[in-house]
Amino acid sequence: MAAEFPTAATRYADTANLDAFSRLRVSDPVTIWDSTFVYDLQPNLFTTAVTNGTVAHSPNNSSAQLSVTANTGASAVIMSKGYVRYQPGHSQLVLMTSIFGAATANIVKRQGYFDALDGIFLEQNGTTDVAFVRRTSTSGSAVDNRVVQASWSIDPMNGSGPSWVTLDLSKCQIVVVDLQWLGMGRVRVGFDVGGIIYYCHEFMCANVLTVPYMKQASLPVRWEIRNLSNTSIGSMLATCSSVLSEGGFQTERGSGFATINTADISVTTAKTHLVSIRMGTTFNGVSTRGIMVMIRDYQILSGTNALLIEVIYGGTITGGSWVAVTGAACESNITATWSTGGSTLASFFVGSSGAGTRTSSNAVAPFSFPISVDPLTGAQPILSLVATSVNATSLSRGAINWVEFR
Repeated sequence: MAAEFPTAATRYADTANLDAFSRLRVSDPVTIWDSTFVYDLQPNLFTTAVTNGTVAHSPNNSSAQLSVTANTGASAVIMSKGYVRYQPGHSQLVLMTSIFGAATANIVKRQGYFDALDGIFLEQNGTTDVAFVRRTSTSGSAVDNRVVQASWSIDPMNGSGPSWVTLDLSKCQIVVVDLQWLGMGRVRVGFDVGGIIYYCHEFMCANVLTVPYMKQASLPVRWEIRNLSNTSIGSMLATCSSVLSEGGFQTERGSGFATINTADISVTTAKTHLVSIRMGTTFNGVSTRGIMVMIRDYQILSGTNALLIEVIYGGTITGGSWVAVTGAACESNITATWSTGGSTLASFFVGSSGAGTRTSSNAVAPFSFPISVDPLTGAQPILSLVATSVNATSLSRGAINWVEFR
């Protein structure tokens, strides 16, 4: 008797309906990074670098306009300060928008999920060369594996492919990247046109390469323009970005650390430094730029007078010593003097003789205020607990508790 139901498993076509790990896209993705340039260039989120060029806010376009002069080597880059954390086993989905504008001889334009060593990006080089690029530093230095448009494995986007779409980079484009990493998965790249994702090319790595396809998958979003000659000027618009972890993001998988004052601090009616943390430049000899830090909470021990406590990001301290926290990528400073500046992310009062008053860290979003090493400038923004006595001198201590994801 014939079986009532087919014995073969139901199969779904390999389309955008499946994420990077062949799971149906049915659950809500978790946004782990997003940005717009509606009001400004988001200086807390982005860093810029220019050589004979500019990165300027374009309010009418809600974009950053990157421009270069007619000088060989001119460049303009805007790049997220924080490296967006990749969590193994999750599909990382990257959506980015831009307008490359008119293609120009000797002008290179790029956008994607990449830094100077690793990543995936779209590149337009001059007037005829368009490619998706897999950059990898597994050899010890950056190597770009370019696949030009005519060789894209799924759809060359020239009007003859499955989508029937002809790519025009002078127009608005939504670039789509999704990836497995685990050191050696698959990467799909393409465009969202008319509300439909069209994948153009796959970088196939498992059972193909003899080394991981890039050193790490925790990377920044980045736009850049470069001039290869002294004959042309060029510009492009960078508009919006979003990075999503499909299948959720598990914050409990991080490692917890803490730093505390080891001696009483005499807090006066002027701002007094209690404790600061920052990201170290390396951890076990490896760059820390792929590590995400989430603040868990703060703890304050107050003396005989009530205190105003401020959580300040990016301020300036003087003196003291930065010391590596055992087992952590972060460093702490408990002996510095408060100077000035920064953004106050949270403030709260602690009563006199407060026995370990504790407060959560809801005001500190890890990507809005990244505790990381700036990939372009090397700066190490600090997060500080600063106390001010309400009435008179009070002997007090502070602690910062955080989680690191590596």
